[in-house]
Amino acid sequence: MELKKTYLFVILIILLFSLSELSVANEPAENKRGLCDAWFSKDGINWQNTTTRTSLYLGQTFYLKVLVKAKIDLKFLRYQLTCYGPPYDFELIKQARDISENSIILQESMGRSIINIAFEDVKAGEEYIQVWKLCVKPNSSFVNGTTPINLDSFFFNGNDEENMLFTAVSVSIIDELWEEYQKESQIKSDDNQSGEDIFKLSVFEILILIHGLSLILSLNYKKVPFCYFRR
Repeated sequence: MELKKTYLFVILIILLFSLSELSVANEPAENKRGLCDAWFSKDGINWQNTTTRTSLYLGQTFYLKVLVKAKIDLKFLRYQLTCYGPPYDFELIKQARDISENSIILQESMGRSIINIAFEDVKAGEEYIQVWKLCVKPNSSFVNGTTPINLDSFFFNGNDEENMLFTAVSVSIIDELWEEYQKESQIKSDDNQSGEDIFKLSVFEILILIHGLSLILSLNYKKVPFCYFRR
C-alpha cells in the first residue's frame, strides 16, 4: 500500500513538473494589431526559440531572427533590438538580406539600439522575417554577468501606437576574447590529435618489432644443429 502511495506521489511530481514546463513555453508576443517573435542561433543554422539563455565570449558573433506580423492594416509597423550599457554590449555585424521595399532602417548600432527598422503601409496578414548577424562587443560592460537583448515592436494604425516588449535572448558574457578561446581550443585539439597519432604509431612500431623478433628467432632456430638440443 505504501509502495502505491509512493508511485502516485512520484507521478504527481512528474505531472506538476510537466505542467510547469508547459506554462513557461515560448510563445510569440501578441496583441489586437499584430504579433512578433524571435529566435537565437550561434551558427545561423540551429535555432532556439525565445527566450533563450546562452553564454557568449567577447567578440563572438551570433544571429537573431525576428518575425513581425500585422493583424490589421497599419500605417507603420516598427521594431528595434535594444541592449543595455554604456558601453553597450552588442553591435550589428551584417544587415539582413530580405529587406522589403517598404522598409526603412532608422538606426544601426547607435546607443541602446542595435537595429531599428520600420515598414510603411502594411496590410493585414503581411509578415516580415529578417535574420541579423550580431556580435558581443569586446568592451562589453557586462563581463561575467548576464544581460538581455530585447525586441520592442510598435504598431501604428494612423491614430495611435501600441507596442510590445519582450526579451529575445539573455546572454551571459564570458571574460575572454572569442579569438583567444578559438586559438586555445585549436591548440588543445592539435595536442590531443598529436597524442593520438603518437600512440597509434607506437602500437604500429611495436607490432613491427614483434614481427621482426619473431622472424629473427625463427631463422636462428633453423641454423642451430639438432644435436645441440640433445646435449
